[in-house]
Amino acid sequence: MTDRKSILVVEDDAIIARDIQQTLERLGYAAPRTARTGDEACLAVEASAPDLVLMDIKLRGGSDGVEAAGRIRERWDVPVVYLTSHSDEATLQRAKATGPLGYLLKPFHERDLRTAVEVALHTHELETRLARSERLASIGTLAAGMAHEINNPLAVVMGVAYSLRRAMHGADEVLAGVPGAEGARAELREAAEGLQALDEAAERIRRVVQDMRRFVRPDRAERQVLDLPAVLDAAARMAEPRLRQSARLQRCYGATPSVEANEGQLVQVFTNLLVNAAQAIGEGDASAQRVELTTFTDERGRAVVEVRDTGPGISKQDLPRVFDPFFTTKPVGAGMGLGLAVCHGIVTSLGGEITVESEAGRGAMFRVALPPAPRVKTMTSSSAT
Repeated sequence: MTDRKSILVVEDDAIIARDIQQTLERLGYAAPRTARTGDEACLAVEASAPDLVLMDIKLRGGSDGVEAAGRIRERWDVPVVYLTSHSDEATLQRAKATGPLGYLLKPFHERDLRTAVEVALHTHELETRLARSERLASIGTLAAGMAHEINNPLAVVMGVAYSLRRAMHGADEVLAGVPGAEGARAELREAAEGLQALDEAAERIRRVVQDMRRFVRPDRAERQVLDLPAVLDAAARMAEPRLRQSARLQRCYGATPSVEANEGQLVQVFTNLLVNAAQAIGEGDASAQRVELTTFTDERGRAVVEVRDTGPGISKQDLPRVFDPFFTTKPVGAGMGLGLAVCHGIVTSLGGEITVESEAGRGAMFRVALPPAPRVKTMTSSSAT
Protein backbone atom coordinates (compact mmCIF):
# COMPACT_ATOMS: atom_id res chain seq x y z
CA MET A 1 0.00 0.00 0.00
CA THR A 2 1.14 3.61 -0.56
CA ASP A 3 0.25 7.00 0.92
CA ARG A 4 1.36 8.89 -2.20
CA LYS A 5 -1.37 10.89 -3.87
CA SER A 6 -2.17 9.71 -7.38
CA ILE A 7 -2.47 12.24 -10.21
CA LEU A 8 -3.75 11.68 -13.75
CA VAL A 9 -2.20 13.87 -16.45
CA VAL A 10 -4.47 14.58 -19.43
CA GLU A 11 -2.43 16.14 -22.22
CA ASP A 12 -2.50 15.41 -25.95
CA ASP A 13 1.16 16.34 -26.47
CA ALA A 14 3.09 13.21 -25.45
CA ILE A 15 6.34 15.08 -24.74
CA ILE A 16 4.66 17.63 -22.46
CA ALA A 17 2.65 14.87 -20.75
CA ARG A 18 5.81 12.89 -20.04
CA ASP A 19 7.59 15.97 -18.69
CA ILE A 20 4.71 16.72 -16.29
CA GLN A 21 4.56 13.08 -15.27
CA GLN A 22 8.27 13.01 -14.41
CA THR A 23 8.01 16.29 -12.49
CA LEU A 24 5.14 14.95 -10.40
CA GLU A 25 7.11 11.79 -9.59
CA ARG A 26 10.06 13.95 -8.58
CA LEU A 27 7.76 15.93 -6.26
CA GLY A 28 6.68 12.71 -4.51
CA TYR A 29 3.36 12.07 -6.25
CA ALA A 30 2.29 8.96 -8.12
CA ALA A 31 1.58 9.59 -11.81
CA PRO A 32 1.38 6.09 -13.27
CA ARG A 33 -0.51 6.96 -16.42
CA THR A 34 -1.51 9.72 -18.81
CA ALA A 35 -4.44 10.26 -21.15
CA ARG A 36 -4.54 12.05 -24.51
CA THR A 37 -8.29 12.54 -25.02
CA GLY A 38 -11.31 13.33 -22.90
CA ASP A 39 -12.71 9.84 -23.38
CA GLU A 40 -9.40 8.27 -22.34
CA ALA A 41 -9.39 10.50 -19.26
CA CYS A 42 -12.85 9.34 -18.19
CA LEU A 43 -11.90 5.68 -18.65
CA ALA A 44 -8.69 6.21 -16.65
CA VAL A 45 -10.56 7.91 -13.78
CA GLU A 46 -13.12 5.12 -13.67
CA ALA A 47 -10.37 2.48 -13.62
CA SER A 48 -7.91 4.02 -11.15
CA ALA A 49 -9.77 6.72 -9.16
CA PRO A 50 -6.91 9.25 -8.96
CA ASP A 51 -6.79 11.93 -6.26
CA LEU A 52 -6.43 14.74 -8.80
CA VAL A 53 -6.62 15.31 -12.57
CA LEU A 54 -4.40 17.79 -14.42
CA MET A 55 -6.51 18.52 -17.49
CA ASP A 56 -5.43 20.33 -20.64
CA ILE A 57 -8.34 22.48 -21.79
CA LYS A 58 -7.62 21.98 -25.49
CA LEU A 59 -7.65 18.30 -26.44
CA ARG A 60 -7.90 16.41 -29.69
CA GLY A 61 -10.68 13.90 -30.14
CA GLY A 62 -14.42 13.84 -29.56
CA SER A 63 -14.53 15.98 -26.39
CA ASP A 64 -12.34 18.80 -25.09
CA GLY A 65 -10.90 19.03 -21.59
CA VAL A 66 -13.76 21.12 -20.24
CA GLU A 67 -16.38 18.59 -21.26
CA ALA A 68 -14.31 15.72 -19.86
CA ALA A 69 -13.69 17.61 -16.59
CA GLY A 70 -17.42 18.22 -16.19
CA ARG A 71 -18.14 14.49 -16.57
CA ILE A 72 -15.35 13.59 -14.13
CA ARG A 73 -16.52 16.03 -11.45
CA GLU A 74 -20.16 15.05 -11.80
CA ARG A 75 -19.71 11.28 -11.90
CA TRP A 76 -16.61 10.59 -9.77
CA ASP A 77 -16.09 13.82 -7.77
CA VAL A 78 -12.38 13.92 -8.59
CA PRO A 79 -10.90 17.46 -8.42
CA VAL A 80 -9.50 19.03 -11.58
CA VAL A 81 -6.79 21.59 -12.25
CA TYR A 82 -6.76 22.99 -15.80
CA LEU A 83 -3.67 23.33 -17.96
CA THR A 84 -3.88 25.95 -20.67
CA SER A 85 -1.74 28.13 -22.90
CA HIS A 86 -4.53 30.29 -24.31
CA SER A 87 -8.31 30.09 -24.49
CA ASP A 88 -11.11 32.30 -25.62
CA GLU A 89 -13.46 33.86 -23.06
CA ALA A 90 -16.33 31.49 -23.83
CA THR A 91 -14.13 28.44 -23.18
CA LEU A 92 -12.87 29.91 -19.90
CA GLN A 93 -16.44 30.52 -18.75
CA ARG A 94 -17.31 26.91 -19.58
CA ALA A 95 -14.26 25.78 -17.63
CA LYS A 96 -15.24 27.88 -14.61
CA ALA A 97 -18.67 26.22 -14.56
CA THR A 98 -17.07 22.81 -13.90
CA GLY A 99 -15.71 23.96 -10.52
CA PRO A 100 -11.95 23.55 -11.09
CA LEU A 101 -9.57 23.88 -8.15
CA GLY A 102 -6.98 25.81 -10.09
CA TYR A 103 -5.42 26.82 -13.41
CA LEU A 104 -1.85 26.46 -14.66
CA LEU A 105 -0.72 28.62 -17.55
CA LYS A 106 1.70 26.78 -19.85
CA PRO A 107 4.65 26.83 -19.81
CA PHE A 108 4.96 26.67 -16.01
CA HIS A 109 7.76 26.10 -13.52
CA GLU A 110 8.05 23.17 -11.13
CA ARG A 111 7.22 25.36 -8.12
CA ASP A 112 4.00 26.52 -9.85
CA LEU A 113 2.98 22.90 -10.43
CA ARG A 114 3.78 21.95 -6.84
CA THR A 115 1.78 24.90 -5.46
CA ALA A 116 -1.24 24.24 -7.69
CA VAL A 117 -1.32 20.54 -6.81
CA GLU A 118 -0.90 21.10 -3.06
CA VAL A 119 -3.59 23.80 -2.96
CA ALA A 120 -6.01 21.69 -5.02
CA LEU A 121 -5.54 18.56 -2.89
CA HIS A 122 -5.88 20.51 0.35
CA THR A 123 -8.96 22.38 -0.85
CA HIS A 124 -10.62 19.15 -1.97
CA GLU A 125 -9.87 17.54 1.40
CA LEU A 126 -11.47 20.48 3.22
CA GLU A 127 -14.50 20.38 0.91
CA THR A 128 -14.86 16.64 1.49
CA ARG A 129 -14.66 17.06 5.27
CA LEU A 130 -17.22 19.86 5.22
CA ALA A 131 -19.60 17.85 3.04
CA ARG A 132 -19.23 14.85 5.34
CA SER A 133 -19.88 16.98 8.44
CA GLU A 134 -23.03 18.42 6.88
CA ARG A 135 -24.15 14.95 5.79
CA LEU A 136 -23.53 13.50 9.24
CA ALA A 137 -25.41 16.36 10.87
CA SER A 138 -28.43 15.70 8.66
CA ILE A 139 -28.25 11.95 9.21
CA GLY A 140 -27.77 12.50 12.95
CA THR A 141 -30.94 14.55 13.17
CA LEU A 142 -32.84 11.91 11.20
CA ALA A 143 -31.36 9.05 13.26
CA ALA A 144 -32.25 10.73 16.55
CA GLY A 145 -35.87 11.10 15.46
CA MET A 146 -36.01 7.55 14.11
CA ALA A 147 -34.54 6.12 17.33
CA HIS A 148 -37.15 7.90 19.42
CA GLU A 149 -40.06 6.91 17.16
CA ILE A 150 -38.95 3.26 17.02
CA ASN A 151 -38.05 2.87 20.67
CA ASN A 152 -41.47 3.72 22.11
CA PRO A 153 -43.57 1.15 20.19
CA LEU A 154 -40.72 -1.34 20.48
CA ALA A 155 -40.89 -1.14 24.28
CA VAL A 156 -44.62 -1.92 24.07
CA VAL A 157 -44.00 -4.90 21.77
CA MET A 158 -41.33 -6.34 24.04
CA GLY A 159 -43.45 -5.76 27.15
CA VAL A 160 -46.51 -7.44 25.67
CA ALA A 161 -44.43 -10.35 24.40
CA TYR A 162 -43.00 -10.85 27.90
CA SER A 163 -46.51 -10.79 29.46
CA LEU A 164 -47.84 -13.25 26.89
CA ARG A 165 -44.93 -15.62 27.49
CA ARG A 166 -45.61 -15.64 31.23
CA ALA A 167 -49.33 -16.17 30.65
CA MET A 168 -48.66 -19.07 28.26
CA HIS A 169 -46.28 -20.68 30.73
CA GLY A 170 -48.94 -20.46 33.45
CA ALA A 171 -51.63 -21.84 31.16
CA ASP A 172 -49.38 -24.74 30.16
CA GLU A 173 -48.83 -25.63 33.81
CA VAL A 174 -52.59 -25.58 34.44
CA LEU A 175 -53.32 -27.73 31.39
CA ALA A 176 -50.64 -30.24 32.37
CA GLY A 177 -53.06 -31.84 34.81
CA VAL A 178 -56.08 -31.76 32.50
CA PRO A 179 -56.86 -34.99 30.62
CA GLY A 180 -57.16 -34.55 26.84
CA ALA A 181 -55.48 -31.14 26.84
CA GLU A 182 -52.49 -32.22 24.76
CA GLY A 183 -53.82 -30.49 21.64
CA ALA A 184 -54.25 -27.19 23.47
CA ARG A 185 -50.80 -27.51 25.03
CA ALA A 186 -49.27 -28.16 21.59
CA GLU A 187 -50.90 -25.00 20.27
CA LEU A 188 -49.55 -23.08 23.25
CA ARG A 189 -46.05 -24.35 22.56
CA GLU A 190 -46.34 -23.37 18.89
CA ALA A 191 -47.51 -19.89 19.90
CA ALA A 192 -44.62 -19.67 22.38
CA GLU A 193 -42.15 -20.45 19.57
CA GLY A 194 -43.67 -17.63 17.55
CA LEU A 195 -43.27 -15.29 20.50
CA GLN A 196 -39.64 -16.37 20.82
CA ALA A 197 -39.02 -15.42 17.18
CA LEU A 198 -40.79 -12.11 17.84
CA ASP A 199 -38.57 -11.53 20.87
CA GLU A 200 -35.41 -12.19 18.87
CA ALA A 201 -36.50 -9.84 16.09
CA ALA A 202 -37.35 -7.13 18.64
CA GLU A 203 -33.93 -7.56 20.25
CA ARG A 204 -32.25 -7.04 16.87
CA ILE A 205 -34.26 -3.85 16.41
CA ARG A 206 -33.29 -2.74 19.93
CA ARG A 207 -29.60 -3.17 19.10
CA VAL A 208 -29.98 -1.17 15.88
CA VAL A 209 -31.70 1.64 17.83
CA GLN A 210 -28.92 1.50 20.42
CA ASP A 211 -26.30 1.85 17.67
CA MET A 212 -28.21 4.77 16.18
CA ARG A 213 -28.22 6.54 19.54
CA ARG A 214 -24.51 5.90 20.03
CA PHE A 215 -23.82 7.33 16.59
CA VAL A 216 -25.90 10.45 17.23
CA ARG A 217 -24.37 11.11 20.65
CA PRO A 218 -21.65 8.83 21.96
CA ASP A 219 -22.41 8.08 25.59
CA ARG A 220 -20.17 10.07 27.93
CA ALA A 221 -20.07 7.23 30.39
CA GLU A 222 -17.66 7.24 33.29
CA ARG A 223 -14.07 7.19 32.11
CA GLN A 224 -11.01 5.70 33.73
CA VAL A 225 -7.33 5.22 32.97
CA LEU A 226 -6.97 2.04 30.92
CA ASP A 227 -4.09 -0.08 29.69
CA LEU A 228 -4.63 -0.94 26.03
CA PRO A 229 -3.41 -4.58 26.14
CA ALA A 230 -6.15 -5.50 28.63
CA VAL A 231 -8.77 -3.71 26.51
CA LEU A 232 -7.59 -5.42 23.32
CA ASP A 233 -7.51 -8.85 24.96
CA ALA A 234 -11.10 -8.35 26.10
CA ALA A 235 -12.12 -7.31 22.57
CA ALA A 236 -10.33 -10.36 21.12
CA ARG A 237 -12.28 -12.64 23.47
CA MET A 238 -15.54 -10.99 22.40
CA ALA A 239 -14.71 -11.35 18.71
CA GLU A 240 -13.18 -14.84 18.96
CA PRO A 241 -16.33 -16.84 17.97
CA ARG A 242 -16.48 -14.91 14.66
CA LEU A 243 -12.72 -14.67 14.14
CA ARG A 244 -12.05 -18.39 14.39
CA GLN A 245 -14.29 -19.02 11.38
CA SER A 246 -12.16 -16.77 9.17
CA ALA A 247 -8.58 -16.17 10.29
CA ARG A 248 -5.79 -16.54 12.81
CA LEU A 249 -5.39 -13.60 15.17
CA GLN A 250 -1.83 -12.37 15.63
CA ARG A 251 -1.07 -9.90 18.42
CA CYS A 252 2.02 -7.74 18.80
CA TYR A 253 1.76 -5.22 21.62
CA GLY A 254 4.43 -2.55 21.59
CA ALA A 255 4.94 0.11 24.27
CA THR A 256 1.93 2.44 24.60
CA PRO A 257 0.77 5.06 27.09
CA SER A 258 -2.37 4.41 29.10
CA VAL A 259 -5.51 6.12 27.80
CA GLU A 260 -8.55 7.66 29.47
CA ALA A 261 -11.84 6.20 28.25
CA ASN A 262 -14.90 4.22 29.19
CA GLU A 263 -13.81 0.58 29.14
CA GLY A 264 -17.02 -0.77 27.63
CA GLN A 265 -16.95 1.75 24.79
CA LEU A 266 -13.31 1.10 23.96
CA VAL A 267 -13.82 -2.67 24.01
CA GLN A 268 -16.76 -2.14 21.65
CA VAL A 269 -14.59 -0.15 19.20
CA PHE A 270 -11.97 -2.88 18.86
CA THR A 271 -14.53 -5.71 18.92
CA ASN A 272 -16.28 -4.01 16.00
CA LEU A 273 -13.00 -3.65 14.10
CA LEU A 274 -12.00 -7.29 14.68
CA VAL A 275 -15.43 -8.61 13.68
CA ASN A 276 -15.41 -6.29 10.65
CA ALA A 277 -12.04 -7.77 9.61
CA ALA A 278 -13.37 -11.33 9.99
CA GLN A 279 -16.47 -10.50 7.96
CA ALA A 280 -14.34 -8.92 5.23
CA ILE A 281 -12.28 -12.11 4.95
CA GLY A 282 -15.33 -14.37 5.07
CA GLU A 283 -15.65 -17.91 6.35
CA GLY A 284 -13.22 -20.51 5.05
CA ASP A 285 -9.78 -21.89 5.78
CA ALA A 286 -8.85 -19.82 8.83
CA SER A 287 -5.26 -21.07 8.78
CA ALA A 288 -4.70 -19.37 5.42
CA GLN A 289 -5.85 -15.93 6.55
CA ARG A 290 -4.83 -13.63 9.37
CA VAL A 291 -5.90 -10.58 11.34
CA GLU A 292 -3.08 -8.61 12.96
CA LEU A 293 -3.52 -6.53 16.10
CA THR A 294 -0.56 -4.19 16.68
CA THR A 295 0.10 -1.37 19.14
CA PHE A 296 2.80 1.32 19.33
CA THR A 297 3.34 4.94 20.33
CA ASP A 298 3.48 7.48 17.51
CA GLU A 299 5.65 10.58 17.23
CA ARG A 300 2.95 12.67 18.94
CA GLY A 301 2.96 10.41 21.99
CA ARG A 302 -0.43 8.89 21.17
CA ALA A 303 -1.35 5.25 21.75
CA VAL A 304 -1.91 3.66 18.35
CA VAL A 305 -3.73 0.42 17.56
CA GLU A 306 -3.70 -1.07 14.06
CA VAL A 307 -6.07 -3.82 12.92
CA ARG A 308 -4.94 -5.38 9.63
CA ASP A 309 -6.64 -8.13 7.65
CA THR A 310 -5.86 -10.19 4.58
CA GLY A 311 -9.33 -9.76 3.12
CA PRO A 312 -10.33 -8.39 -0.30
CA GLY A 313 -9.70 -4.77 0.69
CA ILE A 314 -11.79 -1.68 0.04
CA SER A 315 -12.07 0.05 -3.31
CA LYS A 316 -10.71 3.57 -3.58
CA GLN A 317 -14.20 4.84 -4.40
CA ASP A 318 -15.61 3.42 -1.15
CA LEU A 319 -12.77 4.49 1.17
CA PRO A 320 -14.06 8.04 1.86
CA ARG A 321 -17.45 6.64 2.95
CA VAL A 322 -16.55 3.73 5.22
CA PHE A 323 -17.26 5.72 8.41
CA ASP A 324 -20.54 7.13 7.11
CA PRO A 325 -23.61 5.81 8.93
CA PHE A 326 -25.70 3.29 6.98
CA PHE A 327 -22.95 2.82 4.38
CA THR A 328 -22.11 -0.84 3.85
CA THR A 329 -20.82 -3.10 1.09
CA LYS A 330 -22.19 -6.19 2.83
CA PRO A 331 -25.14 -8.13 1.41
CA VAL A 332 -28.65 -7.07 2.41
CA GLY A 333 -29.42 -8.36 5.89
CA ALA A 334 -25.75 -8.67 6.89
CA GLY A 335 -25.63 -5.35 8.71
CA MET A 336 -27.00 -1.81 8.87
CA GLY A 337 -23.67 -0.08 8.23
CA LEU A 338 -23.52 1.52 11.68
CA GLY A 339 -20.60 -0.35 13.27
CA LEU A 340 -17.78 1.77 11.84
CA ALA A 341 -19.80 4.98 12.28
CA VAL A 342 -20.19 4.13 15.98
CA CYS A 343 -16.43 3.43 16.22
CA HIS A 344 -15.74 6.81 14.62
CA GLY A 345 -18.06 8.59 17.03
CA ILE A 346 -16.56 6.96 20.13
CA VAL A 347 -12.94 7.52 19.07
CA THR A 348 -13.46 11.18 18.13
CA SER A 349 -15.36 11.80 21.39
CA LEU A 350 -12.17 10.70 23.16
CA GLY A 351 -10.11 13.23 21.22
CA GLY A 352 -8.69 10.46 19.05
CA GLU A 353 -8.54 9.68 15.37
CA ILE A 354 -9.58 6.63 13.34
CA THR A 355 -8.43 6.16 9.76
CA VAL A 356 -8.35 3.41 7.16
CA GLU A 357 -5.87 2.43 4.45
CA SER A 358 -6.67 -0.13 1.79
CA GLU A 359 -6.40 -1.18 -1.80
CA ALA A 360 -8.81 -3.53 -3.50
CA GLY A 361 -7.40 -7.05 -3.34
CA ARG A 362 -4.73 -6.22 -0.73
CA GLY A 363 -6.56 -6.19 2.60
CA ALA A 364 -7.37 -3.26 4.87
CA MET A 365 -5.79 -1.58 7.87
CA PHE A 366 -7.76 0.44 10.43
CA ARG A 367 -5.68 2.68 12.69
CA VAL A 368 -6.95 4.14 15.98
CA ALA A 369 -4.82 6.84 17.65
CA LEU A 370 -5.77 7.94 21.17
CA PRO A 371 -4.27 10.71 23.31
CA PRO A 372 -2.42 9.56 26.43
CA ALA A 373 -4.11 9.78 29.81
CA PRO A 374 -3.10 12.86 31.85
CA ARG A 375 -0.77 10.66 33.89
CA VAL A 376 1.13 8.66 31.31
CA LYS A 377 2.07 5.11 32.19
CA THR A 378 3.91 3.21 29.47
CA MET A 379 3.25 -0.50 29.06
CA THR A 380 6.21 -2.73 28.33
CA SER A 381 6.39 -4.48 24.98
CA SER A 382 4.94 -7.95 24.58
CA SER A 383 3.83 -10.17 21.75
CA ALA A 384 1.48 -13.10 21.42
CA THR A 385 -0.30 -15.13 18.79
